[in-house]
Amino acid sequence: MVFDPSHNPYIARCKEYYGWLIDETDASKFRGGWRDVLKKERLIVEIGPGNGWFLVDYLKTHPEDGYVAIEKQYKRGVRCAEKLIRNNLINGKIIRGKGELLKDYFNDGEVAKVIINFPTPWVKERHKKHILFSDSFSEDLYKVLGNDGKLLIKSDHYQYMNVVVEKLSGQNFLIYSNKEGDEASLPPFPTFPGYERRFREDGRGIFTIQATKHQ
Repeated sequence: MVFDPSHNPYIARCKEYYGWLIDETDASKFRGGWRDVLKKERLIVEIGPGNGWFLVDYLKTHPEDGYVAIEKQYKRGVRCAEKLIRNNLINGKIIRGKGELLKDYFNDGEVAKVIINFPTPWVKERHKKHILFSDSFSEDLYKVLGNDGKLLIKSDHYQYMNVVVEKLSGQNFLIYSNKEGDEASLPPFPTFPGYERRFREDGRGIFTIQATKHQ
């Protein structure tokens, strides 16, 4: 039997959340205009929000910001949209699309901050082509961030974070990174309620990076 992606019921359900959940084919229409759409001066972008617990917490505690989360999976995109609606978080939107396509969604200098929580590390050799942090992604990330714009990323995977630092070093970023267990060496950093709590309970190290764009 050949897999048919149209059998995924969440593809059709995405249409139920029109205005909250935007497909990647339509997201480029908002490029350069997200702050007007969200009626906020600062634009925060999250790549890979999962089921949306972090974005809800962030928007509740930072109502002054606009927020766009990019989620590849249809089901998770629907779950995030449901949470935005349930909590009446009108300054948030979901793009159902690939995080690698930042330049398709945002203009140069449009974004104040990009947040990535616990990305899939893709450690096996055959999976490395799926790693988000390529040279081209790092270049696009630098371009969409405004002056002094920031990348915040957390992971429990040390080798993956080394790849992130290597790729970011090709751009003009000021990079802070912590050693395992040395989170006091970093500026204040938001907490991710799901994976992070479980990883800490299991005694696993959490690694964090903050990169600030410099001209």
